[in-house]
Amino acid sequence: MSTPELYGTEARTLGHAVSVACSKLGAFAAPFAVVSSLSPMALGLLLGVVNCVAALAASRLPETAGTALARRSAAEAPLLPEPHDPLC
Repeated sequence: MSTPELYGTEARTLGHAVSVACSKLGAFAAPFAVVSSLSPMALGLLLGVVNCVAALAASRLPETAGTALARRSAAEAPLLPEPHDPLC
Protein backbone atom coordinates (compact mmCIF):
# COMPACT_ATOMS: atom_id res chain seq x y z
CA MET A 1 0.00 0.00 0.00
CA SER A 2 1.30 3.42 -0.87
CA THR A 3 -0.23 6.87 -0.43
CA PRO A 4 -0.28 7.77 -4.15
CA GLU A 5 -2.51 4.74 -4.70
CA LEU A 6 -5.07 5.88 -2.13
CA TYR A 7 -5.86 9.51 -2.91
CA GLY A 8 -5.68 12.14 -5.63
CA THR A 9 -3.09 14.90 -5.78
CA GLU A 10 -5.16 17.47 -3.88
CA ALA A 11 -5.85 15.11 -0.98
CA ARG A 12 -2.20 13.99 -0.85
CA THR A 13 -0.90 17.55 -0.69
CA LEU A 14 -3.40 18.48 2.03
CA GLY A 15 -2.49 15.37 4.01
CA HIS A 16 1.21 16.11 3.64
CA ALA A 17 0.72 19.70 4.80
CA VAL A 18 -1.27 18.58 7.86
CA SER A 19 1.33 15.94 8.76
CA VAL A 20 4.15 18.47 8.46
CA ALA A 21 2.24 20.89 10.68
CA CYS A 22 1.68 18.15 13.28
CA SER A 23 5.35 17.18 13.20
CA LYS A 24 6.36 20.79 13.80
CA LEU A 25 3.96 21.01 16.75
CA GLY A 26 5.40 17.79 18.14
CA ALA A 27 8.95 19.03 17.65
CA PHE A 28 8.02 22.19 19.54
CA ALA A 29 6.27 20.37 22.41
CA ALA A 30 8.71 17.47 22.88
CA PRO A 31 11.47 19.42 24.65
CA PHE A 32 8.94 20.88 27.07
CA ALA A 33 7.56 17.42 27.84
CA VAL A 34 11.04 16.03 28.47
CA VAL A 35 12.02 18.78 30.94
CA SER A 36 8.57 18.86 32.57
CA SER A 37 7.74 17.49 35.99
CA LEU A 38 6.53 14.21 34.46
CA SER A 39 8.30 11.15 35.75
CA PRO A 40 10.29 9.14 33.19
CA MET A 41 7.66 6.39 33.43
CA ALA A 42 4.79 8.82 32.73
CA LEU A 43 6.69 10.41 29.86
CA GLY A 44 7.42 6.99 28.36
CA LEU A 45 3.76 6.00 28.67
CA LEU A 46 2.64 9.26 27.07
CA LEU A 47 4.97 8.83 24.11
CA GLY A 48 4.05 5.15 23.82
CA VAL A 49 0.33 5.94 23.71
CA VAL A 50 0.90 8.54 20.99
CA ASN A 51 2.87 6.00 18.93
CA CYS A 52 0.20 3.32 19.43
CA VAL A 53 -2.54 5.70 18.27
CA ALA A 54 -0.50 6.53 15.15
CA ALA A 55 0.10 2.82 14.44
CA LEU A 56 -3.60 2.04 14.88
CA ALA A 57 -4.56 4.87 12.53
CA ALA A 58 -2.09 3.63 9.90
CA SER A 59 -3.35 0.06 10.20
CA ARG A 60 -6.89 1.19 9.38
CA LEU A 61 -5.94 2.40 5.87
CA PRO A 62 -7.53 0.33 3.11
CA GLU A 63 -5.51 -2.18 1.09
CA THR A 64 -5.10 -1.10 -2.54
CA ALA A 65 -3.33 -4.10 -4.10
CA GLY A 66 -4.69 -4.72 -7.60
CA THR A 67 -6.71 -1.50 -7.65
CA ALA A 68 -6.33 0.80 -10.64
CA LEU A 69 -5.29 4.39 -10.04
CA ALA A 70 -7.96 6.98 -10.72
CA ARG A 71 -7.35 8.90 -13.93
CA ARG A 72 -8.45 12.49 -14.40
CA SER A 73 -8.20 14.35 -17.66
CA ALA A 74 -7.50 18.07 -17.74
CA ALA A 75 -10.84 18.62 -19.50
CA GLU A 76 -12.79 16.98 -16.66
CA ALA A 77 -11.30 18.89 -13.75
CA PRO A 78 -8.52 21.40 -14.30
CA LEU A 79 -6.01 21.58 -11.46
CA LEU A 80 -6.03 25.39 -11.40
CA PRO A 81 -9.02 27.64 -11.96
CA GLU A 82 -9.00 29.88 -15.00
CA PRO A 83 -7.54 33.30 -14.17
CA HIS A 84 -10.06 36.10 -13.94
CA ASP A 85 -9.07 39.25 -15.77
CA PRO A 86 -11.01 42.23 -14.36
CA LEU A 87 -10.06 44.38 -17.40
CA CYS A 88 -11.97 42.22 -19.90
